[in-house]
Amino acid sequence: MMIFGIMVVAALIVAYDLPDIRKKGTRKELAFFTGLLAIACVLSAIYFLGLQLANPLDWIAFIYQPLFDHLLRDKAGFK
Repeated sequence: MMIFGIMVVAALIVAYDLPDIRKKGTRKELAFFTGLLAIACVLSAIYFLGLQLANPLDWIAFIYQPLFDHLLRDKAGFK
């Protein structure tokens, strides 16, 4: 039921904003608007379905942890 609500809200946003974007005639703005709205709808649906969302901080830690281990712990003696 919540996903239906998300789609209704997205449709209302499109109905409100799309005419103004088309009047301006900017394709880049239309593409950006459509892309962000699609990402927001997908993330909202995933959240309301109770699925696990990826945390960007986990990715950052995954990338920098080996660098930290090598540079600081091994070289500077941190434990």
